[in-house]
Amino acid sequence: MRLVRSPRLGTGLVLAAFVLAGPATAADPTLSFAVLSLGQAGDGADDGRGEDTGPPPDPETFDAAYEQATFMVSQWKEDKKAADEEKDAARKVELTQAAEDVVQEALRMMTVALGNADASTPPDRIDKLRYLLCYTAYQVGRYPDAGLVGETVAGSLAKTDAKTSQGAGYIALLAYNKMLSAAPAKDRDFELDRLSAVTSILHDNFPDSAQAETARLLVAGQLFANGRPDDAAAWYAKVPAKSPKHVDAQLVGGRAAFAAYARAAVRKGENAPTAEELAAMLADAKQRLTEGVQKKEAGLKAGTVDTNLVQGKYALAQLHNRAGEYDTTLKLLVGEPFPVVPATNVGVGAKRPASGIKSRDFASSAHELLLRTYVGKGDLDEAQKVVKTLETIGGGSGSVTAVYVNLGKQLRQELTLLKAEGDTERITSFVSSFDALLTKLVEQSATLDAGSLEFVATTYAALAASIDDETQKSTYYSKSAKVYETVVEKAPPERLVTIQLERAQILRAAGEYDDALEAVAAVLKQKPTSLDGQVAAASILAESGTDPVDPKKLGEALSGTSRGGATIWGWAGIERRLGRLVSSGDPSDYVLGKYFDARYNVAAVSREIAVAGGEKSRLGAVLGYVTRIARSSAELSDEQWDQLDELYQKVQEDLGRPPTPLERPESATTETSTEE
Repeated sequence: MRLVRSPRLGTGLVLAAFVLAGPATAADPTLSFAVLSLGQAGDGADDGRGEDTGPPPDPETFDAAYEQATFMVSQWKEDKKAADEEKDAARKVELTQAAEDVVQEALRMMTVALGNADASTPPDRIDKLRYLLCYTAYQVGRYPDAGLVGETVAGSLAKTDAKTSQGAGYIALLAYNKMLSAAPAKDRDFELDRLSAVTSILHDNFPDSAQAETARLLVAGQLFANGRPDDAAAWYAKVPAKSPKHVDAQLVGGRAAFAAYARAAVRKGENAPTAEELAAMLADAKQRLTEGVQKKEAGLKAGTVDTNLVQGKYALAQLHNRAGEYDTTLKLLVGEPFPVVPATNVGVGAKRPASGIKSRDFASSAHELLLRTYVGKGDLDEAQKVVKTLETIGGGSGSVTAVYVNLGKQLRQELTLLKAEGDTERITSFVSSFDALLTKLVEQSATLDAGSLEFVATTYAALAASIDDETQKSTYYSKSAKVYETVVEKAPPERLVTIQLERAQILRAAGEYDDALEAVAAVLKQKPTSLDGQVAAASILAESGTDPVDPKKLGEALSGTSRGGATIWGWAGIERRLGRLVSSGDPSDYVLGKYFDARYNVAAVSREIAVAGGEKSRLGAVLGYVTRIARSSAELSDEQWDQLDELYQKVQEDLGRPPTPLERPESATTETSTEE
């Protein structure tokens, strides 16, 4: 059993020490470590009259301590019941505290009993006490203790005591799930791994048990919800065909398999899957979803709206759409008897729920897929009808814009997958179809609102980002920038700054740096402290000074400048301001992300300047600065760390040294000063 230390475990690692060394044996010397978890009884105290008024000494035999522990557990249950039934508030508090005192002493006495075990102690008695300890720890909310003890008891007794093994495993499962719910959203691997380990014990040894059934579905759902779709898909696949949950497991597991495929398809470097592996992952997702949809529909009455079926059919429709099988996609989305799109509808004027198949997010996604399908078929009239429906789903102008921005993101993701697969024919067809729709919408631009026009602009940008032909790429970026001019004219005041910055980024992507900087300067003149605006300005200056190299622009990108009456901080200025913000309190993830970007770009731009000028000493300073960033940045994402490491090794090569990777720290220092 491999464990990773975590501050969330509390006393769990110590309390469970007696079961982590191997199977239950009375002579196991690690049993004595359990006593350390809850402490030992006091030595007693003398009141000055020669009498010991402290607690009585602990029992010296296993049986005596065991009997005391079981008696205390019974007493605790009675006290707890009395406290629950008590009506008087003050008395209720007293009884609750009395129950708490008893149960804590019961737990301590269990560790005493285990510490007293010797070669003559019957193993089954030890096992029963361990199970009691696991159960009691869970009942009082000591979830790390309950989880670690229960997991190990379940494993050690799997072949000799099925009932106790299953019971302990189930308690461990519940305990780890409690820990998972309380864990930070970005740091749940320990709990997820432990859930998987307990589920493996139950599945491998008791595959047909109710505990195994619950465990498989619980761990699969949690893995999927916490960003590990590949592991989730593997567990859903283990739900047996005879299980009443098998069909739903196929539907949700197919979605997880598809999500795992999408993640793998864009993976780079050594971990990138082969084309054969990707094809196998896609086929697996499609097979599961197809089987799940067919079997689920066969068991439903016409007109029934089943959430798993709707979500499964939506995922299957995505797969068929990507393959260019538009008729099949339409049948899944709008064909009877269980169409996806109508299932997302709500009554006129009704408020959409925050989640589920009738939420704005899911309804938008379903209609976006319908739009893409009509575009693929070349049915532009129907596509335009869907565009109008999307505006209705969006509600207010800001929400409509969010719907269209999301659609643009979905298109970029799909094009990214097609590009990763090398499917140039599908990319060409995709781009051509959407170009036709966008052209038709541009012709009607006078009648379109800002949200619809922003959809046109962002989609042109998505098409530009997906193709390699530089001439065509530039054409689409220019079309996007042109449409953005009209969007700016029609945008509501609360959206104007965001729209202007979006237009600037499109101009930057098109290589029209002067126009892009002018657009950002207009924003900064009105909002000098706009972080997004300052970041955009520094990015534009840095990019325009890189190819070809322009030391003046690079210097402005680093140290700041002024344009059109606006002050541009530059990366160093952004880094200083964010550094003070990070040091002064508890910064948000957004601020931390921007702070890393600023520090990284200070180093990257400084390197460009040093290389252009052949300044070895400056390169050495950049290397030191990157090292300090690494030392103070233990919480960086893998992507951020890889980005920093790549820069570090480039600087080493610039200095004529063999590149060596950065060493990732276990904890961060508080260095925040810049080199430049």
